[in-house]
Amino acid sequence: MTSTRELAGLVTLILSIVTILMLFDMKNSDVGAVTSVEKKMLIMAAVTAIFLGVTI
Repeated sequence: MTSTRELAGLVTLILSIVTILMLFDMKNSDVGAVTSVEKKMLIMAAVTAIFLGVTI
């Protein structure tokens, strides 16, 4: 995909890296923090899917 649609590949990579960084920053002992990060990750997945749907 990145060879034909550079913008879509680049934005997808950036959003994926941000999501992974949120995962490593999460405090596993706090249930509320885990739930909050899960919600943010779901929003990031939806944003990525919408962006890919628009650009591809």
